[in-house]
Amino acid sequence: MGRNYLLKGFSSLNFVFIFSFLAFFISFIFYKAVVAVQDKSFNNYFATWNLANDPPELSIWPPLIYTLIVVFISIFLTHFTSIRLAKYVCRMRSEVKKIIILSLKILSVIPSFVTAFVLSEAITPVFFGINGVIAGARVAVLFIILTFFCTALPIFFLNYINWFESSEMKTLNSNLLSLGLNAKWREKLYSKASRRVIFLSWAVTLVKALGESVALSFFCSSSNFTKPFSGLGHFLSSNSHTISSMISSFYFAESGGEANRQAMFVYGAPLVLIAFLLNYFLIKKSVSTKHKRNWVERYFSRIKNNLNSCVERKKFKKPVLYYYRYISLCFHSENWIKKESSKEKLRKWKENIISFLILSIFAAIILTILIRGKYFIFGNILKGYLKSYSAEGLGVPLWNTILLLFFAVTWSLPVCFFSALFASAYLYRWRRLKYILSSFISGCGTVPPMLWAMFSMFLFIDQMKLSMGRVSIFAGVMSLFILNLPFLFSKFFNLFENYLKKYSNTFLSLGLHPYNIMFLVIQDGIKRMKLSVSDSITRLNGESGLLFLTAGASKSNRLTWWGHGQTLTTKIFASKLKYNILEAKSVMYESLVLLVFVSLFIFSIFNGMWAGVLTFLKKFFKKIYYRLYLKSCSGGIFSLSNLLSNFS
Repeated sequence: MGRNYLLKGFSSLNFVFIFSFLAFFISFIFYKAVVAVQDKSFNNYFATWNLANDPPELSIWPPLIYTLIVVFISIFLTHFTSIRLAKYVCRMRSEVKKIIILSLKILSVIPSFVTAFVLSEAITPVFFGINGVIAGARVAVLFIILTFFCTALPIFFLNYINWFESSEMKTLNSNLLSLGLNAKWREKLYSKASRRVIFLSWAVTLVKALGESVALSFFCSSSNFTKPFSGLGHFLSSNSHTISSMISSFYFAESGGEANRQAMFVYGAPLVLIAFLLNYFLIKKSVSTKHKRNWVERYFSRIKNNLNSCVERKKFKKPVLYYYRYISLCFHSENWIKKESSKEKLRKWKENIISFLILSIFAAIILTILIRGKYFIFGNILKGYLKSYSAEGLGVPLWNTILLLFFAVTWSLPVCFFSALFASAYLYRWRRLKYILSSFISGCGTVPPMLWAMFSMFLFIDQMKLSMGRVSIFAGVMSLFILNLPFLFSKFFNLFENYLKKYSNTFLSLGLHPYNIMFLVIQDGIKRMKLSVSDSITRLNGESGLLFLTAGASKSNRLTWWGHGQTLTTKIFASKLKYNILEAKSVMYESLVLLVFVSLFIFSIFNGMWAGVLTFLKKFFKKIYYRLYLKSCSGGIFSLSNLLSNFS
């Protein structure tokens, strides 16, 4: 009992810290939004359309509607494609399946802005325009959807393939196979049995897509932020912005100004509210089981059954007609059997072609990074241009990147773990309160990163003075720390809820408290915890606008804690300001290759890939040691007679 009280007190302190801190952050956003609305007027933002005006005279409805349209279309297409691809991969040979899963795991750790940069700079010009300029205003929307598709599909696919390979789905598949159902009809039931995984995957990817800003900057034009929506006829043009990308462009615009920058909170506040509602709905749908129907559903169900029974009674008045109805079914004919077999062959061909096209897109992204990165790296070495490989070039940014990621993750990991434990295990009796609080915390992850940057500047630089100037590495660490709290909390909360739903009856029958789920998760779910930490590192690794304002983007040849410093991501975006395009591309691809290798190395640590390498090295050196020992013994160096003679 004492251990329970101690754990409950410690986890409640962590939960109160996260909830109060994020409540203060949301209050800061809405306070700034109210001040900005009072400066203009309420009608200017909410009561009019104002489609073709310049911000901040633009109404919130055009970017909000545009954001929801693009995000939901992208996520729906990604969900439909990934679940079909996961079903198709499950039927492949084990060797091919392992290669595809490993490739998509590698793609899942690549930051989203890297994928968007490769799509805009290398792949898009092959089909449209030259020099990275997209030809056609409406084509930009297609590539925004493609960017969301490429960044979200690995997450969807890995969640679905892990679920389809689980013991529950294997048992279901064997039961359906015993009934004589083929692969087509068995896979139709997979979606029905994957309700929880589907809703949780939607919740995770919607949070990521609604807050995406940096990756979309490669496709959204109007860098000076003039008229993002020129009219209804150009609503889906390249000038159109989602709310997150609009806020980033609005802040860095040349014609911004402090008064106009406050208006970004007006556009961000409705996005936060919608994210809270969506997150609460998806989490509740993923964990709730509907046992009782309301009176409307019961009434319509009764009417439907009465109509069907009336039709059946009038159509089949005699029992003999049921026998003739069965005899006349089409599956007794050979033509029907041939038609079904041809349909099955056509379905397999269609799956092969679609899967090949999807995997070829991701293969093109990886090959582009490797080939162009190798070209610029070895080209600079042969030309003697080694400035990028100095401490000021890639040394200090690499050190700053590792430093920021290490402290941000190690500080947020225990806080989020014990907070999720408290919300899941100690609030299990108040389910509605638990889901409201968890959806609030998880919904904070959809806040655009620029609003986090403004809040970090206000708290850590203006109030707490955590810098010698206006930026510092320590302020960047604290900003990444608070940015990681809602994302990592949602991962751990979903993990605890999954185990509680699976083992709650077992705990009750053994007389155990739900807090014992912590020991089960540590013992059995450590692999999923590592993957969650790896996902959070990938998300933090792609942040640039937030670090622009808190850690700085100027070069530095020294390691510092209280001064400014570049990271690999801020170095990439700072190089976009260079006038020499070839030099800018060289720096960007060098940094991209290094950033990808750092992401893969971190992923390999958390995924256990080095365990096999260490086992191989251990066996290799042990074999060498035994060979040398036997050789030395056969040579007489360690023979018994020599040892006795030397001793005497």
